[in-house]
Amino acid sequence: VAGHGVVTCKRTVHGYKKLSHINRKELSRTTISLPPMEFDTYAVWIDADAAYLKDVVFNFDGGVHALSHAMVAVAPLFVPCTSADIDCDHCRYDCTRILLYDQRAGGSGVTAQLYGFLVEAMQAAVDLLEECTSCYFVKGYDGGCPSCLQSVPCDNFHQDLSRSAGIRVGKHLIKRLQNSNLNERKQESDRDVVQAEERAPAKSKNVQSQLRSANDMQSSIKPKNIIIGRASWMEKKDSRWAEVDE
Repeated sequence: VAGHGVVTCKRTVHGYKKLSHINRKELSRTTISLPPMEFDTYAVWIDADAAYLKDVVFNFDGGVHALSHAMVAVAPLFVPCTSADIDCDHCRYDCTRILLYDQRAGGSGVTAQLYGFLVEAMQAAVDLLEECTSCYFVKGYDGGCPSCLQSVPCDNFHQDLSRSAGIRVGKHLIKRLQNSNLNERKQESDRDVVQAEERAPAKSKNVQSQLRSANDMQSSIKPKNIIIGRASWMEKKDSRWAEVDE
């Protein structure tokens, strides 16, 4: 249902366009060729249950994109950060998951903390989509506004966003998270870490914490989970996914 770990973020700039300072109309486009920017960072992801929802939710991909924006927008309510510290993959086609990652190379610890509040953050994201006063009375437009979805920078210029589809997808994912054993696994992991730190000398606690982070970021040795923008998961024997109780 959900997981967290080290990912590789890869960005490529294909060109730029010039806009008018007066009316923001596009004046020209220019294609450029630059080497891709690639770095390892930390991320958290939630399976979007595409196999089921894609056939029952209209504009499913737009809903996942909108829900990803909403998750980034509400993250500062649960962890000390701003919306500039994390980002989503802004996937618009064949979406399979909601993925949030640290913008800082090597990870800043924001998404690692957010993993402990997935259900609460998802509920807050759905509430944001449902209760945005700027969008509530606007009929016929479903792309959000600067008060909700468009408050987050978007690589796709806020295209293909669906607030109504995001609400339906979000409510379904909340039930999946609540019915999973995600919280049990997280509590067991936290308990093991606390017990190990209690047995260790006080001076070595900070060292052990730093070594754990460094071990996670050794991506050249440890198999990568995913690459930002890739629609399919790479197979891994030791999966971090939380199983759903049938």
